[in-house]
Amino acid sequence: MAILRNQKLTYQQLKDLSRLALICKAVDGNHIALYKHMLGNKRPFSTNLLYYQKKKLIGFLSTFYFYDDACEVPLMIAPAFRKKGIAKALLREILPIIPQGIIESLIFSSPKDLNNDWLLAHNFKYKSSEYQMQLHQKRPLVLTNTVLDIRRATSEDLSIIADLDCAAFKIPLGDKSSRINTLLKDPKYAIFLAFKEGVPVGKSHVHLQRDIARLTDIAIFPNFQGQGFGSELIRFCINYCIDNSNPKIVLDVETTNQLALKLYDRLGFSINNAYDFWIIPITDLQNLIN
Repeated sequence: MAILRNQKLTYQQLKDLSRLALICKAVDGNHIALYKHMLGNKRPFSTNLLYYQKKKLIGFLSTFYFYDDACEVPLMIAPAFRKKGIAKALLREILPIIPQGIIESLIFSSPKDLNNDWLLAHNFKYKSSEYQMQLHQKRPLVLTNTVLDIRRATSEDLSIIADLDCAAFKIPLGDKSSRINTLLKDPKYAIFLAFKEGVPVGKSHVHLQRDIARLTDIAIFPNFQGQGFGSELIRFCINYCIDNSNPKIVLDVETTNQLALKLYDRLGFSINNAYDFWIIPITDLQNLIN
């Protein structure tokens, strides 16, 4: 057995990861947040770790730097191989390449309401919960009473995208031009901007994958919320996915976001996965695995 490290998961490795997620979900009720749509893209460093036994993937870990001072760490072990030190081995492998001093905490997702007592006893703190919702819509939606002008974003729209991220997700403005430009150059990735009479209203990201389409980063400026603009934008994105032969559409939403949940329910989305996020100081995790 050996730990494989790479910058990008191959098609076969992504299939192996999907299989592992299904095995875990059958036992745990749900599985962790995986971001498979990002794992298939080449990343700057080799932070994808895969643990195989007899050509079967039984352990997986990766890192995502969505925050300035915290790193999200998807970690998943096949149920039959838990409590055998595999998780600790993967964490010991990844910790030396996490920029400590900058990254103060690690964030782990866990199948909803699983192992809460253990996590609390080991100094993890609950952060939030999310649902993954899925739509099985095979025909385009009829758009009536449209008031928005929706177009694909370009590199000239970087400031609008950054302002929406800051307003909707409380993400510091900073310099995101490199990351956003990378997304804009990806032919399978689209960022759509919505305008009303020339004024920016909101955005949504759409990632077309081999067998699924993912809606992410859906954001409406606060002063435009509650006016039906989010519904119009998402309907537009649903039709875009269907027109591009991706009728299986998913998105993630915080479990506390009742307005969004009601909207997605009206549009025909249903919950197919749920997970909690837990945060722990990196020093406490080091003590736990050593």
